[in-house]
Amino acid sequence: MVPARRNVLVVVLYRSGSVAITNVFFDDLADVLERAMAYSCPFILLGDVNIHLDVLTNPGTIKWQSTLDSYSLIQHVTRSTHRAGHTIDVIVTQPHCPVNDVSVQAPTLSDHSFITANVDLQFGRGRFAGSIRRRQWLCFDYDAFPQWPLSIRSAA
Repeated sequence: MVPARRNVLVVVLYRSGSVAITNVFFDDLADVLERAMAYSCPFILLGDVNIHLDVLTNPGTIKWQSTLDSYSLIQHVTRSTHRAGHTIDVIVTQPHCPVNDVSVQAPTLSDHSFITANVDLQFGRGRFAGSIRRRQWLCFDYDAFPQWPLSIRSAA
């Protein structure tokens, strides 16, 4: 038995904290998301956006969430991911790409947390796709097939 294969598009995003949050960042993000949605495979966006996503009134957070909503994407990291106490790192997927067991460990080697998660890439388990019946043309016996007359009589 040959194992099943699945393509996955993973995009790693880093936005420097020293750069102001501008419309250029969100325009570039929308461009990346637009291109990613063109692929017919699971899409995962990972990275450090350096936006305080836990501050719901932050204009950057509002624009971030609006951008994700417009592409029906879900941000799965909900805990603080930075030593300063904000959520600035993300794992984003499409709704049909479930993420389970998101673990955010306290920062040790970096000022960012180590984040792990399980992503279920086995879409459609248990769904019946239907069946198609076809002739086995390699086994077709032309000599046994009834021969039709070459001339067709008209019903006049």
